[in-house]
Amino acid sequence: MKIHGREVEFRRTVDANCKIDKLTGGNWDQYFAGIDGYAAGQMFSARFMSALSEGAEDAKVFEIEGYEKHPLTVQEALTLDDETFGALFNEALEVWRGEKPTIEAKPIPSKKKAVKAAEKSV
Repeated sequence: MKIHGREVEFRRTVDANCKIDKLTGGNWDQYFAGIDGYAAGQMFSARFMSALSEGAEDAKVFEIEGYEKHPLTVQEALTLDDETFGALFNEALEVWRGEKPTIEAKPIPSKKKAVKAAEKSV
């Protein structure tokens, strides 16, 4: 999603996992259920997004020569309006849960289809 003129991406890395584990005390479900109030929920969400954004940006430093990282900060996340903040959090949550594909893959053809395709080409 584009935030303040740049594309913000998320990646669930080991470092991001460690940062989020530290935030939640090691128990995501219990922590999330115990969040009391709007402010506490928004602060957690901003920290959560920041950790996953740092994960993506840190990885790019090693993947793209000369890349200068620019992760979403907690403060930057808190400057967003509620609708944008919520949409961005949902993107981060999809990455966290593994529901957002990071690559597009073509389905592997079944053996029957592969045999038929091979027979046609002969």
